[in-house]
Amino acid sequence: MKFKKSNKTISYSFFLFAFMFTFIACHGTLFSYHGAFVDMENRIALLENGPHEGIWKTRDLAVNYRYKTKANMLQLSGQIEFNNHLQYNFTSLDHFSLSIYFIDEEGKILGYKTIAIAGYRKRLKNISFDHNIEMPSNVKSISFGYNGRASEGGGSDKSIHGGGDSWDFWKVPHR
Repeated sequence: MKFKKSNKTISYSFFLFAFMFTFIACHGTLFSYHGAFVDMENRIALLENGPHEGIWKTRDLAVNYRYKTKANMLQLSGQIEFNNHLQYNFTSLDHFSLSIYFIDEEGKILGYKTIAIAGYRKRLKNISFDHNIEMPSNVKSISFGYNGRASEGGGSDKSIHGGGDSWDFWKVPHR
């Protein structure tokens, strides 16, 4: 009897694993942004040649960017400016990353690349970036997304990992 129960457990485990694998394969956007849909208001149309300039703003920050396109290459530079609510209330970034998303004509994400990173306990100040990026084919627009944590805390060694406040902030361009 004990042997039959373990065979049932193994069979159920196998079918559960097969179901989960199939589900993940069919819904790739569950663990990746590839194929996710981006609304029109979150897209920045890519214009040919250039240079072209713009500002992408959210509640947390503004990205002042400048780009130039040539074939499937994007020359992108800019500066990230953190908004007042972060600058007035927090002194450092525990972590931060800004990514660019490449979007096709239908509004689906074809790929993305991280273009700016701030390391552990970096002082909260503007961050610059400058990249030459190879884009996937059929890119018609771009968008930005970010995630980070700002903190303000004590001054002694004991309070580095405790005390003070922190704020997690993020934005992704897709639904």
